Amino acid sequence: MKIAITWDYELFFGDRSGTVDKCMIEPTQRLISLAEKHNVPFTFFPDAGCLLKFEEFNLDNELSEIQKQIRSWDNLGHETGLHIHPHWEKSSWNGQEWEHDLSYYKLSDFNKENAAQIVRSYTTCINRLLRKPMASFRAGGWCVQPFEHFSEALFAEGITVDT
Repeated sequence: MKIAITWDYELFFGDRSGTVDKCMIEPTQRLISLAEKHNVPFTFFPDAGCLLKFEEFNLDNELSEIQKQIRSWDNLGHETGLHIHPHWEKSSWNGQEWEHDLSYYKLSDFNKENAAQIVRSYTTCINRLLRKPMASFRAGGWCVQPFEHFSEALFAEGITVDT
């Protein structure tokens, strides 16, 4: 039997987002330490839309820490998969907190061309940090249906495993 241990690497999503340190860096470092101690591989699913927004709004300190941690787990041999929360496409940083437009919560809320562009840009964002390109993905929330809406884009990017 094979068991996959996976972790969604993302900011807390709710009325108020958590911090990068408390939601992502610190808990993930604890998992990496556990994985090393027990020689167990993990699959991490970074929320690429979030990373792109950090880049867009010049949140360089947080982005740098996130990128460093992704490279670290990759260098340790853990797998990285694509994680898609497309609400980030219509999100903005007001200087204090994230503001999300939840009318764009699923990839199917975008037209097929825009959904494909999201898949491409998110894949590129993460793959540029990795030694080996991603092959798997996990949709955020209820974002996987209808699959036909973006399946071609996933396959074109080499994403062949839906977790």
